[in-house]
Amino acid sequence: KSSSKSAIQVFVPPGKIGLKLKQKRDNFGPIVTSISENTVCPALLIGDMILKIDDIDVSNLTTKKILTILDSKKYNRIRKIEFKPKKMDLSKRLAKRQNKAVEKSIASETI
Repeated sequence: KSSSKSAIQVFVPPGKIGLKLKQKRDNFGPIVTSISENTVCPALLIGDMILKIDDIDVSNLTTKKILTILDSKKYNRIRKIEFKPKKMDLSKRLAKRQNKAVEKSIASETI
């Protein structure tokens, strides 16, 4: 069983999640290595391990297969992703993501 007490479940709206994955050296669990600034899943951060997508255990699948599953579900009304965070609690994670969005917004405004 790939889930653990430290796993987080998030519900993701339609759209591309915009992430890159790599397989860990021990071949257990795909790790997030990059996330688009326009992601529809702001709870995911670099270093998180994807465990399940819509209750499908993906911890032993190749990154190519996982990305194929995510892509096939991008128009679903809602998707459930379960992941093991690298660190930080969810409120700190969301605050970190919101701060980046505000910084980007401020940086893009010119007078």
